[in-house]
Amino acid sequence: MESEEGSLEFEFKGDFLYSVTDNASNMATFEQDRNGNLIQARSGELEREYTYDEHEDRKTGSNLTSVTDENGKLLLLAAYQPGIEVGSACQVAYIRTEDQTEKAFVYDPYDGVHTCLDPDGSSLVLTYETPVAESYTWTWYDAQGNILRQEVTSD
Repeated sequence: MESEEGSLEFEFKGDFLYSVTDNASNMATFEQDRNGNLIQARSGELEREYTYDEHEDRKTGSNLTSVTDENGKLLLLAAYQPGIEVGSACQVAYIRTEDQTEKAFVYDPYDGVHTCLDPDGSSLVLTYETPVAESYTWTWYDAQGNILRQEVTSD
């Protein structure tokens, strides 16, 4: 692939991207597991490793559970809970980043995110009246429960 800024060369192994090299010979390499999930990415001295949970019976594939750097430092940690409806995909329960910032998620019976909780106690809440909503009300709260902003959207 070429542009005014230079070119990129892509190498594949089977169906998966193996490497990308630019016109300055900088290379990034990628490794996937048997399911096609990215498990390692390298560029120069930088490296990221990705881990996934294993769910053989899930049609949607594995969920990303962690990302670590070249020194083994944890950059991202995620946990999942089963979907509320039978046969639905897993839902993110929380995500924690390297600076220990964590977001937690609460779901409603229709598998939509109902509440996103921030570490400082603030939250974003989504409400709607029926299972097949025609409009949604998004409400942002501060840590004391005061409404900061409210927005109504429709399909």
